[in-house]
Amino acid sequence: MEKNKKVGLIDTNGRELLPPIYDKINEPESNRIAVHKDKKWGFLNYQLELVIPFQYDQCISEKFPSEHPDRCVIANNCVRGVIDSSGKQIIPNKYSYLELLNNNSYISSLYKTKKFGLMNEDETLIIDYLYDFIEFDSINRLKVKKNGKYGWINFSGNVIIPLQYDNTRIFSEGLACVKIGEKWGFINKKNQLIVPAKLDRPSTFHNGKCFATIDGSFYHMDITGKTEAISQIKHYSSSDISSFENIQTAVMNNLTGYQRQDDSWLIKPQYSFARDFSEGRATIYQNGKWSQIDTTNTRIMPWYDNELGDYANGLISIFKNNKFGYMDTLGNIRIPIEYEHGKRFNDGFALVKKNGKWGYISTDNEVIIDFIYDYGNSFQHGFVTVKKDGQQVILDKKGSIIFDKPYRSLRRTENFIAIGTSEQTIVISTKDLTEQYFKNLFHLGNGYCVAQKNNLYYLARE
Repeated sequence: MEKNKKVGLIDTNGRELLPPIYDKINEPESNRIAVHKDKKWGFLNYQLELVIPFQYDQCISEKFPSEHPDRCVIANNCVRGVIDSSGKQIIPNKYSYLELLNNNSYISSLYKTKKFGLMNEDETLIIDYLYDFIEFDSINRLKVKKNGKYGWINFSGNVIIPLQYDNTRIFSEGLACVKIGEKWGFINKKNQLIVPAKLDRPSTFHNGKCFATIDGSFYHMDITGKTEAISQIKHYSSSDISSFENIQTAVMNNLTGYQRQDDSWLIKPQYSFARDFSEGRATIYQNGKWSQIDTTNTRIMPWYDNELGDYANGLISIFKNNKFGYMDTLGNIRIPIEYEHGKRFNDGFALVKKNGKWGYISTDNEVIIDFIYDYGNSFQHGFVTVKKDGQQVILDKKGSIIFDKPYRSLRRTENFIAIGTSEQTIVISTKDLTEQYFKNLFHLGNGYCVAQKNNLYYLARE
């Protein structure tokens, strides 16, 4: 139940169980319900009584995991700890990252080290703080990053696949996607390259199939690397901004459907091709026609002969006669079909190509940034990165250059942008473009950053 942008709970008969006074209510699990109100999280029991007060800035788990019904990772002032279902503090709030695994260990990171390790609940280290990042892969394998390279270790810290790859994804059906240079391939658990690194954008394997692009063409591929072209798919027009809807496309028997994060099917495979969900809508292709569905698998627009891209900011890209334009959900062309290429809108702007160069337009087809760039990314929080003559620069919404030096990292929030160079981190306000300089920036996101300046550490809220 929702009212005045607040949510509550009703039963199947429409009887009110909780009044609509909350900002968010998570699904009940393990006898606790996480609720958000007045910028704080608390917990209800199944009798809808408040058993843990509203006192946490974040519930990292957002619910007590089913494997650990008596533990939840929480945070205050961007520092993480663990509570049990009575609200008792089990691990103090002192970690920049804390993830509870299914073997009662925790992936952790301390602000002072900026490195990741593995520890027990009594905070005894199993794996020392040696890695730039650690990600759980399976009950006997962790994916790690160190010195810019990725590989795998076991839970004792022994390397089982050398840290030699430029990027990786976790194993699925016995294979892991690895990046070598600018291309992706697949390895098995023995680190044998099963599919050569020739792929542009592969998905993970599901039931022996994955979706991949090779030199701009679209394919279904099996675990031997054998490919089958997907007809009528000419372009991939999505934004480079990752989806936040926790739903991913998955291929089975050459048909595409949608899976939740726990690998359960939201929509079973039934389409020849499908794009990611964006703002509750996804583009599908079936029997030579294009349309869109919602998360209930209800078709919400007619079938079209021409290829459709992703939906965002009220518009859908359409490809016709080798040109791109944009239409609304009723099929009305809002931006003429005149561009050589077009990406999904983000932050109100879309990256489009004209006369061999890239620029940015608004939803009214107003040219915001002229067509002078060799390539660019999608706008995010008012900034965008573009490339011209081999040099990468950062622009604001007016097209003004705000940074034109080499950098190694870029992180953005609504109120500021952090640019990491080899010497320092530069934090620029999105409101007035004022700059501050820090030796290191340890965390940025969820409204907080932790920075080091003059050998002191600062915790700042936006």
